[in-house]
Amino acid sequence: MQGGNKMIRKTTIVLTFIVPLLLSGCAMFSKPEGCVEGNCKQGPGKIQHPDGVTYTGTFKDGKKDGQGNMTWKDGARYEGGFKDGVKAGEGTYTWTSGAQYKGSFANDQRSGKGTFTYPDGSVYEGNFDKGERSGTGSYVWKNGNRYNGEWKDGDMAGQGTMTWANGDTYEGQWQENLMNGQGTYRWKNGFSYAGQWKDGLMDGEGTYTRIDGSKISGIFEKGKFLREK
Repeated sequence: MQGGNKMIRKTTIVLTFIVPLLLSGCAMFSKPEGCVEGNCKQGPGKIQHPDGVTYTGTFKDGKKDGQGNMTWKDGARYEGGFKDGVKAGEGTYTWTSGAQYKGSFANDQRSGKGTFTYPDGSVYEGNFDKGERSGTGSYVWKNGNRYNGEWKDGDMAGQGTMTWANGDTYEGQWQENLMNGQGTYRWKNGFSYAGQWKDGLMDGEGTYTRIDGSKISGIFEKGKFLREK
C-alpha cells in the first residue's frame, strides 16, 4: 500500500505540472475570434472582426504590426503600416466619398507630412497633427484659388499667402480662415491696401493705394475708410 501511495503522489505531482503546461500550450496556439488565415498572433494572417472590418497583414504578439491592408464595412480602405494594433508610419487611406489621404500616420491619426485629396478635387499638401491640417502647407481649391502658409487645427492661421483665381492676392496674417492682423491685399486692377485686418475686412490703421499712386492713409473700419489718423 505504501508503494501504491507513493505512486499516486508522484502521479499527482506530475499532473500538477503537466496540465497547466498543456493548457497554456492550447492557449498559445488557439486563434482569436474571426481569424481565417494564419494564427493572427505572429507573422502573416487575416482576421475578420464582428463589425465587418477585415485586416490582412502581419501580426506581432496578437496585434496588427508591420504592413497590412484594412477594409471597412462601408467600403473605406487603408493600406500601409501598423504598430501595436493601430495605423502608424506611411500609408494610404481612401474614403468611399473618393477622398484620399496619402502620407504619415501616428497613433491611428494623420500626423506628419501628407497629401489629402478631397472629393471635389481640391488638394492639401503639407503637415498634419492629430488628424488636422497643422503647421505649414498648401491648399489648392477646385476653382483655382491657392493658399500657401501656416495652419492650426485645420484652419488657415498664422502667416500665409492667398492667390485667387481672378488674380487678386493677399499676403499677411490669418486666423480661423480669415484675414486677421497685418497684411497686404493687391487687386488685379492695380489697387492695394496695406494695414490691419479683422475678420476678413480692412479694419484698423492702413494705407489704400490707387492705380495712379495716390494714397489714403488713416483708420479703416469694417472695410471702409473712416478717417485720417
